[in-house]
Amino acid sequence: INTLKGAGKWENNRIYNNVFAYNGNIITPTRSAFITIARQANYAYIYNNTVILRDDIYGQSIINTEDKNANAACHDQYYYNNIFYSENNLDAKFTITMMYNYKFENNVFYNVTTDGIETIEKAITDLNPQFEIPANVDGMKQLSVFTPKNAEVFSKGMALTGVTGVEGVLEDILKNKVDSKNYLGAIVG
Repeated sequence: INTLKGAGKWENNRIYNNVFAYNGNIITPTRSAFITIARQANYAYIYNNTVILRDDIYGQSIINTEDKNANAACHDQYYYNNIFYSENNLDAKFTITMMYNYKFENNVFYNVTTDGIETIEKAITDLNPQFEIPANVDGMKQLSVFTPKNAEVFSKGMALTGVTGVEGVLEDILKNKVDSKNYLGAIVG
């Protein structure tokens, strides 16, 4: 499900309620597991996504802002209630050297370092979402396998009502009603 609002427009974009699983390239670990943000991509509101890293890429970039020969950097990026998850600690990292005026608030970093993130609030580093994903998963056809088994995930999200740039979300990626639930990741549970 593509919930990117304003595709082709580089300001005021929203990315929410998505699952990004096993993205990347073992030959080029700088190819991001989640997103590569190009220069002058400004005012992005990125919330309630689940990012599951591959277990065979050492040092993979989760978010990458490196833009060779760039004369500008991206700014005003806001990340809330996302889950960044690695089954094994393979030194995954955030390569956000070309980003300024950004904020990470109330995100899960499980087996993922927060090194390199200068503006971080309420990082959740001790919560294992407990994913049980079969080896032969087929994305959208089996999307429910990305539901965390740890019930804490469904109550530790921050309320996003009234947060600048965040649109009201009525349902999660599985079409479950969100109501007033404050959840982490892409699935209400």
